[in-house]
Amino acid sequence: MGRSEDRAILRNVRIAGRRTSIKLEAAMWEALFELCARTGLSLDQVCALAACKRRGKNPSLKRPDCPVAPE
Repeated sequence: MGRSEDRAILRNVRIAGRRTSIKLEAAMWEALFELCARTGLSLDQVCALAACKRRGKNPSLKRPDCPVAPE
């Protein structure tokens, strides 16, 4: 079996008001939290932005499920 650092960690986030679970390795969570600290966004906001980009939607003030990306 792999090292404990390589194990996936499951966390809950809210995207568009819905709770969902994301499973990532510890290093990926650390990178996400660092991104949150640098941008001033919450984990939920960063995940919502990623979900919007993945679906091909541009972040907009008019879309509550797609927050505006930081400049």
